Amino acid sequence: MPRPTPEELADILEQDRLWGRDIARTLTAAEAQTLDVPPRSERTDDTWVELAGLMDGYLVAWELLDRDLWEWFAEAVPYLPPGEYPEREHWEQFTVMELRMLLFAYQRKDRWDSQTTETTYHIPANDILDVLREKLEKTR
Repeated sequence: MPRPTPEELADILEQDRLWGRDIARTLTAAEAQTLDVPPRSERTDDTWVELAGLMDGYLVAWELLDRDLWEWFAEAVPYLPPGEYPEREHWEQFTVMELRMLLFAYQRKDRWDSQTTETTYHIPANDILDVLREKLEKTR
């Protein structure tokens, strides 16, 4: 998704306001959100999807990373054979917002891939949530 112009972003935010959507579309809005990441034992299969959907990672990526989400994702996540994912420790190098960007990207990949395969990204997503939870607890 290309970087939106200020006018395009203003139009998107106005539509959200009119339709009552509560999705963070800017870095400031995403950073202002309060996240409650439950322990793994209390998560449902959709917990990571719900948390990923709290922001528009396409738009926030331009502010946070100054580049396209997928360009960054391709560098942030090493290529592994299908069904294999980075170890949990890999995710510890990322900031809270970067972890949220990773969740968003996996959620988008999950949505697309699930239409053609049985691939799901709950394994890396739950590892990312574990690291995100720990980082959020340290800042409280």
